[in-house]
Amino acid sequence: MKFLKFPLLLLALLLTGFVLAACGGDEPDAVPTPTEPTTTEAAGTLVATADTGSADERYLRSLCPAFLAFDANMTDAIAEIDERAATEDDPEVLRQILLSPLSDLVTAMEAISPPDDLAAYHSATATFLTDLLTLVATLDFLGDSIDDVVERIEGLGEIPTQPPDVQARLRSATARIPECGRLFLLNFGAEPDEPRAVTFMLDWSPNTNHAGVYAALANGWYEDAGLAVEIIEPGAGGVEQAVAAGVAQFGVSVQENVIPARAQGVPIVSLAAIIESNTSSLVALGSEGIARPRDLAGKTYGGWGGPLETALISRLVECDGGDPETVEYAIIGNVDYLVGMEQDHYDFVWIFDGWDGIRYTEVLGEDVVTIPFIDHTECIPDWYTPVIIASEDLIADDPDLVRDFMEATARGYRFAMENPGEAADILLEAAPELDGALVRASAGYLAGRYAADAGDWGRQTLEVWTRFEAFLREAGLTETPIDVEAAFTNEFLP
Repeated sequence: MKFLKFPLLLLALLLTGFVLAACGGDEPDAVPTPTEPTTTEAAGTLVATADTGSADERYLRSLCPAFLAFDANMTDAIAEIDERAATEDDPEVLRQILLSPLSDLVTAMEAISPPDDLAAYHSATATFLTDLLTLVATLDFLGDSIDDVVERIEGLGEIPTQPPDVQARLRSATARIPECGRLFLLNFGAEPDEPRAVTFMLDWSPNTNHAGVYAALANGWYEDAGLAVEIIEPGAGGVEQAVAAGVAQFGVSVQENVIPARAQGVPIVSLAAIIESNTSSLVALGSEGIARPRDLAGKTYGGWGGPLETALISRLVECDGGDPETVEYAIIGNVDYLVGMEQDHYDFVWIFDGWDGIRYTEVLGEDVVTIPFIDHTECIPDWYTPVIIASEDLIADDPDLVRDFMEATARGYRFAMENPGEAADILLEAAPELDGALVRASAGYLAGRYAADAGDWGRQTLEVWTRFEAFLREAGLTETPIDVEAAFTNEFLP
């Protein structure tokens, strides 16, 4: 039966190509082989997450295991035919080996319920595969040539395809399901010829607040989503204005900037909280004798001279029974706070625990005391700092780009939470001028603070936004209320 081997192998490859095409994309020789995850691992994850995500995602999560199984089973069938064709006397045995993966795929397709607007496409695809199965079951392995087989398959009619907008929609949804592997992604429509250019503007020089973005970039997750992301540092005009004007599609801001900006008509929206709760504190040398907010009375604060600084400190001191009028303020700008405190130029400053707090205690070993803002939410509100922002126009005009960017970014922050050491190395490779010991310690500190649960990274609450907006108005930092619900969204988070 050696004469059967070559036609059967060609037929198996031909069937694989037609099935892949029927699932919406390219033939296998045009598709790179996925390197992760394995079919078994993917299937387990997909079953566990079958009810999550959008309707498109749920559909693809149900379809993906069937597709991956067909791909793996057909590979096994080809290998088995290759091994048995030389000795097998019954062509029907080989036919059944060939039919089995296709039959399983048809059965799986018939059991899947697609979204309403995909029902016609799904039904047409299942019908095509059923007709293909019937045709293979009637082939004459001894008499039909490969040309005959191709002609008969082509006689089944055109392979079902989706309109370009549906291809783009499914491709976008598939990019959010890494368990399906890159092979499955490409089979839902050819990738765009050129990646979509995205500029991401930082709020400061690179630091661990940005670790998730650098992780997503280094791991190729933006590229997988069809994005060419460039990370830039802020310009003189500020991140908020740059994003609103479209100079950058996305940027890093803080809630205390987003609210006043929107009050002034700047159309920006917060897409995600990089850190779920405030991680900043007032800090003083241990020798100052400061243990609680009322101890700040009679002391000198060194800062930027901003009204938010005064409002927070005054509220904290007053809430704890001290006299806020006795606190003095020195404008010092961007200097080494520790040196100034040691030289008695001022007594306490505002720092971010995940950076200067780590530097003072873990890197330099200084004796300092802190008053964390998050410990006093009975007096002052919690608020999100930093956040990722986009413009209202971008959200309205290209929601798929926003979703693709945020899906990859969320994956980057989940990576930073689960692999802080690797995230630190990635950041240091991108910004080698940073202190390695500080970056690694900071990455470990923030790993447990980006979010309590990696799956909830980025989520913002109406309560936090409402309370902080009210605080800014009460303190005279804004004059008119804003529509808080329009200032943020969780819509684009996975």
